[in-house]
Amino acid sequence: MIWNAALPGPRVVDIRQRKLKITIGEWEQKSGRSWPVFPGEMDVGEEAAGATGKKHIEGVSEEAAGTLFHLSRKFQRRVMRSRINDALGALSFNSDSYREANFLGLYSECPPPEILPVCREAFDVASRAYPSVFSGPGSFGQTWFNGDFDTLYIRSDKYWVYPLGGPILDINDGFPVLDTENMRKVSKLAILWDLEPTPHLGPGSRPPVEDWTAPVLKLFGGVEELILILRHYEDDTEQDCSNVSFIDPIDVDKALEIYNKIISDPTSEDSLDVPLLDMGIGELDMELLEEYRQNFGEGNPSWAMPKFVQKIAVTEDVKKKLDDARTRAEMALNGRHN
Repeated sequence: MIWNAALPGPRVVDIRQRKLKITIGEWEQKSGRSWPVFPGEMDVGEEAAGATGKKHIEGVSEEAAGTLFHLSRKFQRRVMRSRINDALGALSFNSDSYREANFLGLYSECPPPEILPVCREAFDVASRAYPSVFSGPGSFGQTWFNGDFDTLYIRSDKYWVYPLGGPILDINDGFPVLDTENMRKVSKLAILWDLEPTPHLGPGSRPPVEDWTAPVLKLFGGVEELILILRHYEDDTEQDCSNVSFIDPIDVDKALEIYNKIISDPTSEDSLDVPLLDMGIGELDMELLEEYRQNFGEGNPSWAMPKFVQKIAVTEDVKKKLDDARTRAEMALNGRHN
């Protein structure tokens, strides 16, 4: 069919949070629930979620495990509310100011397939291949995504509307994604690893990668390749930064410096080689990640540890600038050798 041929190829699709019109307090009043909610609680309620959760803790009775579950949920709720209160400037730890904060939904700056509005037949084809997914309580899916071909990209510096704080970066952050079926269809996931230093861990310290990848792996479940984006490059003059590519992890500024030096002085002894960045994937605590995998997989042997890859992200203008500079440097070197 002609419309299938007109569908886009593999894309990089970023997702971000954004504020909805409804506030947390309004959502609580409308839904009759207490915020925050967690995955598994929306339909069955907290008591039932606790009853169906994993309670097999070595040396601990089922009743005690259930008590620990509820205490954990109570602590998580206090932490989430405290974080929103901090973002709103509330002075009291026990303040209920968090109810004034806007509820959050997910969206993407990556546009839907161009053929979508052409006609009904084109819409049917495009919406089947690229459904609108990742809905949450109070919102509907606003991200056109194909789990087989697209790569989902989460920028830790842009994703969270409200500051998280603390060492664990949970993508749900109190605003759970209900569309777990499509979340588990994501086979390629990229996360920007260039996190800001976390003060309570010490000057210049960053959360261990195992801490913040674990909740994400649990949420998505079917990830086959986890791409750790070491740096994200975009030009300040770009109007559209939604077209992103992942390339080998180099320092773009250093690469441009090397290429331009060769262009300006072809007689120099410089080469086109640019050292790769390395943030230490080989140093990951794989035993800890394997423990996470076993817990999240709940005994499912098909739940496999994803392949870890290091890349950098570059927008269209940055990639063009980089490619052009390298091409000109290659031409300069060829002229030197001829």
